[in-house]
Amino acid sequence: MIRDTLDPDSAQAMMIVSAARGVAFQRRAAQGIDTIGTTEAGPSAPYWVKIERDIGGMMTASHSADGNTWIPIGGEMITMNVPIYIGLAVTSHEAAATCEAVFSNVNVTGSASAQWSSRDIGLLNNAPEPMYVALANSTGPAAAVYHDNPNAAQTDVWTEWIIPLTDFADQGIDLTAVDKISLGFGDPGNVQAGGSGLVFFDSIRLY
Repeated sequence: MIRDTLDPDSAQAMMIVSAARGVAFQRRAAQGIDTIGTTEAGPSAPYWVKIERDIGGMMTASHSADGNTWIPIGGEMITMNVPIYIGLAVTSHEAAATCEAVFSNVNVTGSASAQWSSRDIGLLNNAPEPMYVALANSTGPAAAVYHDNPNAAQTDVWTEWIIPLTDFADQGIDLTAVDKISLGFGDPGNVQAGGSGLVFFDSIRLY
């Protein structure tokens, strides 16, 4: 993919290959407009794809069975500003599903930097914070127990979390006189601004 900005509605052009729907040249010629695509059925991953941009802004997309003989699928003039972002894109095309892609023989030519980073485009992800449950008596400090997964805030399926009550008792909590229960993220002893996201809690039970 080549895109003007990292905003979800950025002008962009990409050449994709899917597991079952062939190859496609998808592009958005200007920020905020609809994406259009040109698809050729037949090829399936693993397969070679290429996207090229000339100095005038013409984007050309091609595919190949062997990485040597390239078949153009389409082209479009797309104006972009410096810096231009070049990357590898993957999507499940399902809001509630995740997927994995493996790229090989990646080659970027021209005056491109080698500063690769992972970015979500258009996804609203929770900040990767540790999650804790804390109990407190009417006096004395609270006792917190952290989830084993330090990025539990980013879990996107219902997940049961069982906490033995001894984990609180061992920290001095009188389990017969619990005054407060708290659920939080980060470090309760060193609260920092900047976290964001959405979480759901259901069926908090005591056995």
